[in-house]
Amino acid sequence: MMISLPKHTPMTTNEAAAYVFIWVLVWGAMTLALLSKYERRKGDEWVSRVVSVAHAVVSGVLAAIAMYDSLPEAWLWFASPTSFYQQLALGVSIAYFIVDFVGIWYGSYYDTLFIWHHICSGWGLGIAHFGGTCGFELCVCLWAMETSNPFLHSRWVLLSEGFCEKESSLLHWITELFWWNFSLCRITFGTPYTTMMILSANEPWLLKFLGGAIMVFSWKFWIEMMGKRRRNESWR
Repeated sequence: MMISLPKHTPMTTNEAAAYVFIWVLVWGAMTLALLSKYERRKGDEWVSRVVSVAHAVVSGVLAAIAMYDSLPEAWLWFASPTSFYQQLALGVSIAYFIVDFVGIWYGSYYDTLFIWHHICSGWGLGIAHFGGTCGFELCVCLWAMETSNPFLHSRWVLLSEGFCEKESSLLHWITELFWWNFSLCRITFGTPYTTMMILSANEPWLLKFLGGAIMVFSWKFWIEMMGKRRRNESWR
């Protein structure tokens, strides 16, 4: 027997904007607090990775709740109305991508791929959050993307702390969990699901383009990672 969640009407545009702004303050305050304490000892990228883990956990849980609330009917079509619980998940991540975009742009770890990843991700989530449709499929994509991030960023933090994968069983298992999670969620599941979005007659063309771009980024990263894995090269 499924547990029914309390019903709420979707946020208005002003409420949705205020919700994103609140979470910008939350992620920004967390980032500044960690920078003030750890930047000199560990660097600004270390701070970004820790905040990314926190975001992955929060957004993953909220996206799972949003998908659960929409079962089973939302799986049957695309471009359905965005629900309140979907807005909760999307707004958290829009705010995170804004804050992290600023950190990447001005920080010591600038990366063009991440810049475009954040632009495409935040833009796509914003369409569903503020536009009133396509919230379910964006929550599915958000969940598929974020489930591997705690392992990715935890792995980076352990490497930065001096752990070696050949010597640390913890690091080895985190690497394996990331590899299989990324391969299953983003590649094996994400590719056909994104393809169905692109082929859907109801999906807005801009979301099709942005979804396709994220899929290309994921495949590029996965191919590079697989090559290093086969050559037994270290990577972060």
